Amino acid sequence: EKVYPVRPDHVSRLPNRAFVQDLSDALLQRFQSGLTRSERRAVFAVLLQALKDKSLQMYLFDTESRTLLRSLGWDGAIPLATQDYLYVNESNIIACKCSQQIERSVRYQVRLNRDGRGEAELQVSYYNPFQTTGTELYDQGTGVGMARGGLGYYGYLKVYTPAQITLLEPLYVPLPEGALYASKAPLDQVLNNRPNVLVISPRNDLHKTELGVFFLIKQKEQRTLHFQYDLPKVLKETERGTHVYGLYIEKQPGVPALNMEVEVDLPSGSKLVGTRPAPETVSDNRLTYRLRLDQSKVIRVEFR
Repeated sequence: EKVYPVRPDHVSRLPNRAFVQDLSDALLQRFQSGLTRSERRAVFAVLLQALKDKSLQMYLFDTESRTLLRSLGWDGAIPLATQDYLYVNESNIIACKCSQQIERSVRYQVRLNRDGRGEAELQVSYYNPFQTTGTELYDQGTGVGMARGGLGYYGYLKVYTPAQITLLEPLYVPLPEGALYASKAPLDQVLNNRPNVLVISPRNDLHKTELGVFFLIKQKEQRTLHFQYDLPKVLKETERGTHVYGLYIEKQPGVPALNMEVEVDLPSGSKLVGTRPAPETVSDNRLTYRLRLDQSKVIRVEFR
């Protein structure tokens, strides 16, 4: 087995990071030496795609340039002015990159009311494909330890919604096994061994609500985290007397595309005027969209 050589001038002692350092230096030197017109076009095309799918983010010091980046959605900021909004953001909180192998899907259902409000139901589903015989979970492809002494994949999920939502039922998310989070839980929950790790935070700075959950997906386990809440007013009226529902779905930067299903139930007796993108199916007053979230998406529905 060949291992990339680590030199004294490398910042890291890890071979893979030493390789990335050398590769980055070589690319920078190549850019500085000058590119042909066709090479510049190819590089700009790659950078543009990376900005769209949020594999790359930019920050500029010039105020006018920052405003342009914000308008294009390339600076990573959460938009303040939206109707309905959904941002599913997950963090891997164990010392490995096993999150890349965890399978995920998202389902979002919205039932709209004539008063402009609605009821939302979000399901974030996970499957952990790994299976080991010991207490340490390994990446079966590389044999690298994934959670030393742990039971599986530990993650932290943050869901951003419009401001002023109301949860429709008390949501209980138990403390994951093997966690040290119990020291932060209320005393009565610790004594009863039933600490709830759901955190609800009004984010007035973003005009959003943040729902936070600490979770564990054990080996060979399928699990769905379920949120159900009332939405504030998410419909707008047009001069033509129609109603417009808009949903902005934020893609998390730096992660692969996510498979997502969205169902929008119009109020009873409604007549669809138009929508984009085109739904996969329309049944009675239900529109079903199946999306590949390779970049942030907008769903717009107009009806009478």
